[in-house]
Amino acid sequence: MIEEDEIDLRQIYALAGKHKLLIFLFFVAGIAAAIITTMIKTPVYRASTMLLIEKKSGGGLQEAIGFEMTQSDYYQTQYSIITSRSIAEKVAAAVNARKKNGSARDLTTGFMSNVSVEPVKSSRLVRISYDSIYPAEASEVANTLAEVYISENLKSRLLLSHSILDKISLAKGASVSEDDSDINSLPQILNNPLLQRLKGDLISLQVKLASLSTKYKDNYPEIIGLKKAVDFMEEKIREETLNIISSIKSELEGKLTVNNIRVIDTAETPKKPILPNKRKNLMLGSFSGLALGILAAFLLEFLDNSIKTKDDIEHYLSVPFLGYIPRVADGFKNVIDLTKDLDSRQHSHFAESLRNIRVSINFAGEIRSLLVTSTMPGEGKTSFAVALAHILAHAENSVVLIDTDLRKPKIQGIFDIDTSPGLSGYLSGQAGLEKIIHKTEIPNLAIIPAGVIPPNPSELLERDTFGKLLKKLREQFRWVIFDSPPIFPVSDAVIISKLTEGTVFLINFGKTKKEPAKEGKEKLEKVGAKIIGAVINNIDIEKHKYYYPYYSYYHYYGGGEKGEYSK
Repeated sequence: MIEEDEIDLRQIYALAGKHKLLIFLFFVAGIAAAIITTMIKTPVYRASTMLLIEKKSGGGLQEAIGFEMTQSDYYQTQYSIITSRSIAEKVAAAVNARKKNGSARDLTTGFMSNVSVEPVKSSRLVRISYDSIYPAEASEVANTLAEVYISENLKSRLLLSHSILDKISLAKGASVSEDDSDINSLPQILNNPLLQRLKGDLISLQVKLASLSTKYKDNYPEIIGLKKAVDFMEEKIREETLNIISSIKSELEGKLTVNNIRVIDTAETPKKPILPNKRKNLMLGSFSGLALGILAAFLLEFLDNSIKTKDDIEHYLSVPFLGYIPRVADGFKNVIDLTKDLDSRQHSHFAESLRNIRVSINFAGEIRSLLVTSTMPGEGKTSFAVALAHILAHAENSVVLIDTDLRKPKIQGIFDIDTSPGLSGYLSGQAGLEKIIHKTEIPNLAIIPAGVIPPNPSELLERDTFGKLLKKLREQFRWVIFDSPPIFPVSDAVIISKLTEGTVFLINFGKTKKEPAKEGKEKLEKVGAKIIGAVINNIDIEKHKYYYPYYSYYHYYGGGEKGEYSK
């Protein structure tokens, strides 16, 4: 079961070979669509500027405001700022001010989608790009964006520095107290080891003083000493705090004009567009066309309900596959053509195919009478019946071929004999057996033509006379071959199949549909017919060799001429 469900690469190859023209047309259409799209699409230009963003220069400031960003967070924040709406509006205003026309909103619309920020790996560099249909605008906006971003970054640093300086401006002299939360909340004060130790000693003195105050009066010597110690410690804390504030102030004032971002490369006016990408479009168009072509081929194959392969015979119809017959371009106009092909070119592909079918029939059991039929008219059963009778006669077997198609007989035309007397005359009692058997130019092969077309073919075939005729012919010939009408739309083939020892079901390659074929097979089985197998007929080997890849070996072993069946 697993093997049946697996995709056979040979089937894919066969599918591609069968629909190669369709796939090629889709492939060409994909390339054409890519070329047209590339030609009509408006070119887009990209200008890029390179910036260096240093994080370390902001360390003192970050300590002063009380938090520290990780490097990843910091840079991601900067990238978001670059593409923010506030930056976009300032860039639009600056560009439009230089142009002296338009409005800021015109450039702001879609600004974020046209800006790209690309960090340079393993560095502090970042590439800022802007896309525009105008080359000059692309470079102008990219450079303006860098300028605005650097300016806004410096302004934010100055604003933050001034706010901190304003906070500590009141801490000049000795004005710092324990209740001054703005000053005491500064990280440098909170985290200073000396200051924290002094504050700890102060708390210890204050606790001891409070304890003694509950027992003694203020003039108690030890209380007086503790009060002096507390005053001294508070003074030391104020002095140390002022030193720290002075240090912070000096550091911030020294960095008011320092920016941690600078331009490395300015954007230049691009000379070539980045879009449309001709190579990418061509590749995409070709691959898309190829994919659509293959998809269309699979769709056509899925919708194609005809029988074409051995697997179709064995899996769908559930009958043995006897072989296949290649198409003969000009057909067989008469028995001379047939004899010439089978006798003078005994190793032709056509002849070897018939021999393979003969071997398959011989292995089907002890069979002396054989019916050749098909689903619908025009599937080549008469030509096959004649060829099969000929190849069986080649094996030194006596063969009689009977034309039981009493509605549209063809065998007498192939062998160029008189239509009367024939089978219809014998079944109606108008001629004896010896009169209706005709010898042919082919050794060991005789035929019984249909005779005059009767008004009631089915009734004649249902007579006991037909069964008795078959019994007599078995005594005289090794093989009795019946060429019957198709299963549809008449019932003659079903009537004959009840009497014969075997039935060969002929399938016309790519034309016989699965449902009618299966229905015809079931119709035969209902009356007890023994279907020994099916033959696929009329295959253009040169055109459909992907279905039968072993065809080439016939030319190696048999000496057949390549292309002999596509004359």
